[in-house]
Amino acid sequence: MFAGMGMSGNSGVSSGTTISNIIDSTSFDISNPATSSTTQTYSFGWDVTVGVGNGAAGTIQLASNQTINSLTINAAGSGNYIFGATTGTPILTLGGQSASFTLNSSATFDIALNATNTNSGLIATIGAGQTLTLNAGGTILASGFTAGNTASTVAVTGGATTIGNGTWNIGSASAESGGIHLSGSASVSAGGGIQIGNGNGGGYVQIDTGATLASTGSGGQISIGRNATSNVAKVWVNGGTLSSTSTNAAPVFIGRGSGTGTLKVTSGTVNATQSSSQILIAADTNSTGTLDISGGVVSATTIAFHGANSATGGSTAGTGTGTINLSGTGALYIGAGGIVNRQTDIGTVGTKVTINLSGGTVGAIADWSSSLDMNLVSGNTMIKAADGSNAAHNISLSGALTGAGGLTKSGGGTLTLSGANTYAGGTTVNAGTLTYANSFTMQGANQITLGATGAAGTDYATVISSGASTTLTTGGTLAVNFSSSFLSGGESFSLFQTSSGGALAGIFGSVSVTGSYIAALTNDGFGVWSGSGSGLNFTFNNSTGAFTVSAIPEPSTYAMIFGMLAFVGVCLRRRRAAAKAA
Repeated sequence: MFAGMGMSGNSGVSSGTTISNIIDSTSFDISNPATSSTTQTYSFGWDVTVGVGNGAAGTIQLASNQTINSLTINAAGSGNYIFGATTGTPILTLGGQSASFTLNSSATFDIALNATNTNSGLIATIGAGQTLTLNAGGTILASGFTAGNTASTVAVTGGATTIGNGTWNIGSASAESGGIHLSGSASVSAGGGIQIGNGNGGGYVQIDTGATLASTGSGGQISIGRNATSNVAKVWVNGGTLSSTSTNAAPVFIGRGSGTGTLKVTSGTVNATQSSSQILIAADTNSTGTLDISGGVVSATTIAFHGANSATGGSTAGTGTGTINLSGTGALYIGAGGIVNRQTDIGTVGTKVTINLSGGTVGAIADWSSSLDMNLVSGNTMIKAADGSNAAHNISLSGALTGAGGLTKSGGGTLTLSGANTYAGGTTVNAGTLTYANSFTMQGANQITLGATGAAGTDYATVISSGASTTLTTGGTLAVNFSSSFLSGGESFSLFQTSSGGALAGIFGSVSVTGSYIAALTNDGFGVWSGSGSGLNFTFNNSTGAFTVSAIPEPSTYAMIFGMLAFVGVCLRRRRAAAKAA
């Protein structure tokens, strides 16, 4: 079932013939000539064809490294071919000026496969519905993978695989099937650019737990969906790792050159944190890109919409749109570049950017800012003024936060909100400082967490109304949550503060103490709330934001006080009586 080589000085099959019907599905050894009832040994030439449609497929074993020009694998009468080794770790190499690789029937490589075309670049063609399985890695310096239909698959399950510049037009983005599927211990690195879905209607890549796809070098870009509106591509990070150590200003494109691309992350990690690098969404005119994070962690120095292939250039959006969806347990950590829109035709077509936050975490690997509007769709989205190791960084958002969802502030840094915010969900402050630099009315269920005494914003959470025209109006409910038991009485906390002319107004609908201490506070009608519980008295002044704690005297203390008062009363009566008698 091999055609080809006809190597000089070796017995075997002459060039141009095809070997069919491997006896009893036994192994097939391409090494030195030999005779065996279980192993058929042949020497092959420059172009090799396996399979003619009859007989059972067998295992083709290499006893040593082999080099051929091209390899075509056709269907056997039954079963699929397996390429293995008699001993050791031999490598099958496809090389030369006209090297090619065509898979018309599924096949598995348990040996390393090296493939390169020294002239014009090798295109690996995967037949309709067929699967190429690479279990041992190799170096595939291919111009790309193309497929007979969307069910065609390249499955990399183990070993280190190096891929050069390549176009991966294989798989179905909409059905999330076929395509390039990395799993197990697979580690695929690309020193050149990878174009996923740059023709043939698009492409699909899935990276499962334990697997890695990495771009390296100055040209190591990963483009998802490119160059035509019909090219729809998706990369699904499903527990694995997608990373870029490329020095290119835009190592990851999601939708480029009129293409449509989606980066979907449900678990695992995405890293694009090189200095001045960015994840670029909907890069060019009429391109559409979506970053969809429902689990895992995405880290990027910059998230940019509608930008050219540089750290600063812009582009028109045309009919294209850029979207970020964050939900569930997903986390998005941003660096110094922040989240920016480089769209140059806003005045003509409007802002073509949407950021939907329905839970998850937006964090900081450095101080960053953004002027883009964000929609708090539902649930509570955590904005963490710190990195994954809890090192504090500051975040400044000047766009409007709108929607029915709520906001949870965490991390030791300061979150500053200066947009025209109208979000209707509650506000929870677990750590650090939340500063409103534009007027805002709190709604829903609000909470401030206290874990220690000391400085506001450093040792415990605080909220600041800052700016001469800023009024923070309290409303909804407030829970003062104690995360540990540390009170003894006499403590005070600045839950709400003002600075630079800011003001506080309004009265909460209810105030309670929760967590390690429990108490329901009552309003005196003027915004001073008080109540007792857990052996302590609690007081909150709505107009000043001050919260104080005092100890409740023990019963014996009350008895002593009443006794002293009685004694004083008796003394006063005796004195008066003596005065009258005189």
